[in-house]
Amino acid sequence: MNDTRPVALVAVGGTIAMGAQKDGLVAPARRAGAIARGAAFVATADFRPHPVPSPHLTLDDCVELAAIVQEHLDADRGVVVATGTDTLEEVAFSLELQVRGPVVVTGSMRAPDAPGSDADANVLAAWTVAATVPADIGVTVVLADEVHSAGRARKLDSASVSAFSSGSAGLVGRVAEGALVLLNRPATAWPRIAACAPVPAVALVTAAIGDDAAWAEHVEAAGYRGVVYEAFGGGHWHPAAGARLAVLASRLPVVVTTRTANGPLFRATYDFPGSERDLLRAGVLFADGLDGAKARVLVALALSAGISPASFLRRQRPCDDELVDRVGEFPG
Repeated sequence: MNDTRPVALVAVGGTIAMGAQKDGLVAPARRAGAIARGAAFVATADFRPHPVPSPHLTLDDCVELAAIVQEHLDADRGVVVATGTDTLEEVAFSLELQVRGPVVVTGSMRAPDAPGSDADANVLAAWTVAATVPADIGVTVVLADEVHSAGRARKLDSASVSAFSSGSAGLVGRVAEGALVLLNRPATAWPRIAACAPVPAVALVTAAIGDDAAWAEHVEAAGYRGVVYEAFGGGHWHPAAGARLAVLASRLPVVVTTRTANGPLFRATYDFPGSERDLLRAGVLFADGLDGAKARVLVALALSAGISPASFLRRQRPCDDELVDRVGEFPG
């Protein structure tokens, strides 16, 4: 394989950094040097003195991580970030919004010393992609020899080594015979956000049958500066939730995604109380192509940079003359 650039490893933690204890359970144990074995990294660095279980990470950590990654990119290196799979998709998308260059995020579903571990194979595949991927592809996620865009990668299984999927968007590429094979280019190139800590709190709420959104009356008092609402289907909610969310949307960004893994948000298909037309009338923003977790990352990082999340979302398409396009209305 012809390498086109040197690659650095930044080790965060997660299962890929864990080892077996005397009782047989796994816990953080491996540092960057151990994770890097078998791949020709020119530099390795630990994000923390000790590996971090990925559920412990925050968006403030993601801002700090982006700064470390940028230092390696400025030195004309590709970067592999090894982290836990529980929050890997959010870590990857946060990097997609903050840095530009050949950055690959990987992890493992099985600990390195577990039977059939995928740890070393994933690190080697990630190194292969970081060394050769075109820099304008953006941040990618590499596990099980599959290459996903950071904006589409999603963990859909709690245990399988093939846990990650890009859904209907499809893979960016694959690693085969020690080389990267590109299949697609990501459909969306997200503008860069100069995020800074502390990152404001943004709530993520999923629609459920009969939910009247009574929680919306307490969002601001709890300290949240934005809400991401995973609506039913193509953008629907219980009609009892509408009035509360409309009031909330007049005061802070309310961004809607679908709670399904795939498919678009509708604009002009259904017309009933609680349909997508009601959402548009309520002044919410639609985050097409993002699941709720990634939409929350976008909203929070945008607010941290003092800009409106609407600047990074598609402009709404009013379904009648009385609807107001709210893009750009919310203060940073």
